[in-house]
Formats: sequence, structure tokens, C-alpha cells
Amino acid sequence: MTLCGCFYQPVPRSKPVYLPRVAIDIRATILSSTARTVFTQTYCNPSEKLIKEASYIFPLHHGVSAVEFHCQVGSRKLHSRVKPRQEAKTEYENAVDTGQSAALMDQTLSATDVFSLKLGNVQPGEKVVVELTVVGDLTQDAQTDGIRYTIPNSIAPRYGVQPDDIQLSSASSTQFEGISITVDVQMEKVAIIREIQSSSHTLNVSLGRISSVSDTTFNPWQASASTKITQDDALLRDFVLLIKADGLDTPRAMLEIHARLPNQRAILTTLVPKFGLPLSKPEMIFVIDRSGSMDDKIATLKTALKVFLKSLPLGVCFNICSFGSSYSFLWDRSRLYDAASLQDALNFVETVDSDMGGTEMQGAVEAAVGGRLPDKELEVLILTDGQIWRQKVLFEFVRRTAADDSARFFSLGIGDAASHSLIEGIARAGNGFSQSVLKYEELDRKVVRMLKGALTPHISDYKLELEYESSEQEEFELVEHEGPTTVPVEMEPKDQQPISLFHPNYTEPEDVDMVDVSNLPHVFPPSIIQAPHEIPPLYPFIRTTAYLLLNPESTHQTPAAVIFKATSKQGPLVLRIPIDNVGKAETIHQLACRKAMLEMETGHGWLGEIDLGHGDGLKNLHDDTALRIIEQQCENLGTRLQVVGRYCSFVALEIDSSSQSEREVESAADIHRSPPLAPTVSEFAPAMRCLQSPNSPFASSSFAAAPPPPCPAPAGFGSGRGGGPRLRTASRSTGIAGDLQDSTADISGASQEVSKVHQIIALQSFEGHWDWTSELMGILEVDEAALRERLARDGDGKYDDKIVVTMLVLAYLRNKCPADRSLWELVYGKAEDWVKQRVAEGKGVSEAMKNDLSGLVFS
Repeated sequence: MTLCGCFYQPVPRSKPVYLPRVAIDIRATILSSTARTVFTQTYCNPSEKLIKEASYIFPLHHGVSAVEFHCQVGSRKLHSRVKPRQEAKTEYENAVDTGQSAALMDQTLSATDVFSLKLGNVQPGEKVVVELTVVGDLTQDAQTDGIRYTIPNSIAPRYGVQPDDIQLSSASSTQFEGISITVDVQMEKVAIIREIQSSSHTLNVSLGRISSVSDTTFNPWQASASTKITQDDALLRDFVLLIKADGLDTPRAMLEIHARLPNQRAILTTLVPKFGLPLSKPEMIFVIDRSGSMDDKIATLKTALKVFLKSLPLGVCFNICSFGSSYSFLWDRSRLYDAASLQDALNFVETVDSDMGGTEMQGAVEAAVGGRLPDKELEVLILTDGQIWRQKVLFEFVRRTAADDSARFFSLGIGDAASHSLIEGIARAGNGFSQSVLKYEELDRKVVRMLKGALTPHISDYKLELEYESSEQEEFELVEHEGPTTVPVEMEPKDQQPISLFHPNYTEPEDVDMVDVSNLPHVFPPSIIQAPHEIPPLYPFIRTTAYLLLNPESTHQTPAAVIFKATSKQGPLVLRIPIDNVGKAETIHQLACRKAMLEMETGHGWLGEIDLGHGDGLKNLHDDTALRIIEQQCENLGTRLQVVGRYCSFVALEIDSSSQSEREVESAADIHRSPPLAPTVSEFAPAMRCLQSPNSPFASSSFAAAPPPPCPAPAGFGSGRGGGPRLRTASRSTGIAGDLQDSTADISGASQEVSKVHQIIALQSFEGHWDWTSELMGILEVDEAALRERLARDGDGKYDDKIVVTMLVLAYLRNKCPADRSLWELVYGKAEDWVKQRVAEGKGVSEAMKNDLSGLVFS
């Protein structure tokens, strides 16, 4: 296990020496399903000698965007900027060579979840304070149906060539004071945070307030959790936080206007699908990791495998592939699932152990695909601790295999320090999804959800459409998304002068630019960059998030809604999600940028569809040429939106190397990083601004009472992929603009209705009925005396108060709260069952009375 630490080598190739860690402070702000985390780490140089260069390797959760970087060496504050990787490296080296303090932060080339930092010229006795800010999406935890927030505390030893050979120094680790972690959680005002827990560490939890407000404050949509990690065993595992709150699964779409780039906009849309389609009967192969690193995780592996096997439906064919330094199968070919094959498999699981050496995953996965049954779709479920370095080749194989939609790949990461980049990368390339489970976490529901996902029918035409507002005079029209364009380089003829083979004043240049872009075709990104470029399959209860980056030169119309579409054998699948404008910020842009760059770095995403004039794409180019195009486009996007990636790095210097125009833009952006002064229509707008700046606590934000416009429930969801977004224009009379105009006056009322639903649910009895109380009648706004009088006048005295009031509540929920059906449908069903049982006992209610009760709440 490799701890995060800052080390240096007294002489080249000598044993690394760790700098004493003074303190590490981690502060995170979670808003709905998005998190912003600020890591502050303090080190010191206790020696009496100058440290020319110190290095630091640390993990980040896969897919997060590193968006801010601040560094202070002694009393010197370093100014940071995202620049092309080679340019950043050159500036750093030049600064160090001239005696300046400098820092360089970039992503390792071996894994997308490991970053490295270099610090130059640390004087004797000086402290070094490094502050890094990252933003990222949060995954849905299938076990708890909550969101899962992870802070990697360590880099597990991974099989293969490591980027650096680092050994721990016991002398340095004893001086560490520990890691302080504080997480503030903020939901919409209409939501209630139900539970916060950690499966990895002991927590101090405060429900009802965040860390920056007084103890007397109580808001049910806020919470805070903190811990101090000092024990050695706690330092060796990831920090995991699980959050359960109302409304986390509600589909949302948010439009953000960039705080510093004119006309730059981005859209985030997220949903947790809820649908059901008939299950398929594919071939299912479980690829299980039995390498030496699985020694302390074998019990968890065996438990997961047993749950998988016992949950398989009839008609499925299955097999088990074990791998380590080599691989082997339970049977030569997959067998039909029946009593005999199940017993054979369960007997085999009892013999499973971590006795197969190294972690050669590539060969096992290729063999599983190579021996597949020809007449069935293939589902590959990989169970591993994810400890390998060389991941790119595996991802490419998985991507090619899944390209024709006949195979999908799912991954379950097991253990306290599994590689998130590996398990999530496999799922992303293989059109599946991933889950993580710590050594002692419960996993039954995660395993069953993953199995249900693997049994979901294959659907390959998923699309994302964008609907715009328009004037009433314009007709409805469908605009197809345009792809990227290229312009070939024109070689202008010119007179060529002879070049002397000997020039007395010629000297060899010190720096050679390895990336020559002068002869590359001019590639222009599409007007909308969608990330992921192909909408992945949607699985029930598994969160899916997609981003749209709108080119500043594209249409200036206002997006009104995003629409997911697909077709299944059972019919069309559709979901329209109204877009909520969250104002000026940068968080959504940063998340979208990182998601797009992850695809672009491997030559996929929109870059995979470029046409160079003769039907040629990147795959038909020479590898070096394709790589230069990829690097150029990643640099353009990363430096524009200031996000670190494979080809962009943070460089921090004593002298600000930013151009004057860049500094002016940054100065303008500071205006938008503070909380808004007045409420907005959006419940998210001020909170997104708080995510934008760690110095803007939620307590100082002004929140409006309006929830996002209600979303119509989907007719159903399947899975599949599609290309970039298609654009639609809707007339104002039927589009979201008209809905906003009509509902503006009811904004506060909508919030009150949601609050009433929570109150009603709280008053329901265990059996499912409601008791007649003045509190409940007040919530329903029913005249209690008038109702009593009507019952006495029209009834014969046989009415049960509980039946009457329960049917009154059901009528209220149906008629007054249809938009919140997902919130009350379970308690509604429970109440309906109770009423049916009472009716069966002869305590019925006439149709006339049912109509009267409905009229009381519907009028």
C-alpha cells in the first residue's frame, strides 16, 4: 500500500526520503449528486539543505476535474495556470533552474486516477502548503439507493510497471498528525436528508446544519459529517460517505452560463431511471480475480459470487473464469443454468482462493470473449480489486467487443483501495456500469442490481435531443446535430532557396518541440460537444449523467428541455426533462470538460467521427498524426476551461505567467464566484455558485423556494447508445417557456405542496391508514366541522373515521400532488391495501361519498 506523501531523493537514484507531513485537511461540499473537494496539505523541509525537487504522488477518484491549484512555499505564493503539458513542464524547469520556487501538477500516463506533483526549490526549514480543488459527479450506491462519495487515501500496489518506485520511510510517517475531513451536504430546500453514514470510518454527523453555521440552526436539507483519521489502518483505505435523501433520483437538467467566457454555456442532465422491461436470457461469464493481492478480499469475492449464482434466472447460460498469472474456466463452454450446474458452481466457489499469482486480467477477458456462445448475447461481470497499471489496452479491447451491442461488461471493485479508473473504465468502455464494495460492506443489493442490469435487453439507439425555446411565430422543427468539420492544410507554392549544409553560426536548439501542428488538418469541434458522446445504456436505479458543451458561436436560443429517447420491442421509450437555469458559474463546464477529455484522450468521443475529406478518420491516420490531433484538441479544451488532463498540466510559478488577457478574464470571473444577492427561480443557482467557490459557504446563499419544474414520468427506459444530440425547437405555447410563465405565480405554492406531502407521510400509521386529527385536516385544508356535519347528514353512522380520512388523503395526493408521485406512491399503495382490507370486512364507502371526498380536496 502506498500512502500519499511528498518525498525527495538526496542524490539521483537514491532511496526516496519523505518530507514530514504536518497536516492534511479535506473539505468537501456536496450538492445533490455533485461534489467539490478542497485538499490542503502541509509539509516541511526539516533539513538544513535546499531541496532542489520534491515529488508527490496521490490518487483522485476517477473522472474528477482538477480545477484549482494553489501553492505556497515559505512566504512565497505561487500563481497557477493550466497549460499544455510540455509547455507547463518547460516553464517549471526554467523556473527551478533560475532558483525560483515552482510547482507542476499533472496526471500520470499509466492511470487516470493517479496524479503527480513536483515542487522545486524548497528552502531549509520552509513549510509547503498545497491546495488542490476538484469537482466530480457522485455515483449511485445500489446497496443503499443513496449517493456515494469517495476520497481515495492511498494508492494500492498495482500489478505491472509502476510510475515510480516509492518506499515508505517510517521516520517520516511517525510525525504525521492525521487527516481532517469535513463534508457539508446540501440538498434542495424541499428535500430532507434522511441518513449519512460511512462504511469505512467513524463519523461525527450533524443533521440539520453545515459546519459553518451555529449549533442552533436546523434545516432538514442540510447536514455535515467530519472525522479525524490518525490510526494507521484507517489511513490505508479510502474514505467512503453514503448519503440518503429525498428526491435524489428525480431527473434534473441544469443550464450554466460560464462566469468568464462570453456566450459559453453548458448543460448537465442526470437521472436515476426507474423502468421495467422483460429480462433477456444471455450468456453470462463471471471473471474473478484470484491474484495474490486478493488475499484479504476473497471472503467478499465468494459472498458476491454466491449471490450472483443463486439469483440467476432459468434459461441463462453461465461460466466462471478465474485469473491471476494465468487463467482457467470452470467448464470448457458455458452451461445452461439448472440445478446440477448451479451445484457444481457453488461447490467450486468453496474452493476459490487467492492462489493464482499476479494480475493478468487482459488474457482472461479476451479468453472469455473468444469462447462465447455464438447464438447468445454476452454479459461479462468482472470482480476484482482493480490493481493493475496498464489499463488502456484492456479498455480498447472491451470497447471493440462491445461496439456491435452484442456484448456488455460490468465491474465490481472489491476492497478498500480498488482502482476506480479501472473498474469504471471497464464499465464505460463496455456499456455496463460499475459498483464498489469495501471489505466489510454489505453487497447483496449491489450484486442483484448488477445482475438485473446485465439481464436488461440490449437497446442500441439511445439518443439525447435538445429542445429550444422559440417565438410563437416559429413552427416546430427538428434540427439534426452537426458533426465536427475539418479543413485540409493548403500548401502554398513558394520559391525555395538553397540551404547551406554548413552555417558557422548555427547552434543546436536546447528544446525541440515534438508536436508539430503546422501540417495537421484544421479540426473544428462540433457546435455541441456531448459527453459521453454516445449515450450509454440506462439501467434501473443506476445514475446516468450526461453533459452538453455549447459552442459560443452556435445558436443563441435558450435551451428549454433535454429529451432521452430509445426504442424497445415493447415500444418507444422517452423522458423529457425541463432545463433549469442556474446562472453564472464554472462547475458544470469543468465537469463536462473532464468527461469530454477522457473520451478524446483515447481518440473517441466526437474526435472519433471526424472526416478528413475522403472518409478518413483518426483510425486511418498514422499513429503519430492521430496522436497530435488528439493532443491539440485536448490542449485547446483543457486550457480554455482550465481543467487538467493527460495533455494539460497545472504549473505554479512565483511570477504569474498568464497573459494580460487571461488575468483580465480571471478578474472578471471573480465577480461571479460570490453568492447571489437575491433569490432566483432556480433552487440550484446559488448553491452551484457556492460549489464554484470554497470561500462561499452555503449559509450566505439566498435560496428561492421553487423546486425545478415537474418532470413527466417516462413511459419506460431501455438501454443503448446513440450519437450526438439532436436539436429541436418548440413553440412557446407548448414549450417550457410557456410553462414557466404560467407557473411563476405558483412557485411558493408548489414548494408548500411538497412540504405537505412530507407531513402527510409522517402522519401515516404503520398499518397504512391515517387517523382523524386536527393537524391532518389543517394540512388538507378541509373544514373539519363541515365534514362532520356532512357525514352526520348523509351517512347512517356506520362510517369509520379512519376509512374516511384515509380516502380523503388518497384523493388529496392524487389530485393535488401528481408531480410528486414518486415520493408518495409507496405509502399510497400501502394505504390502498389497508382500505381494500377494511372494505372486505364490510366497512365500505359509497361511490357518492367517494366523490364527495374527492370534491373536498379537488375544488
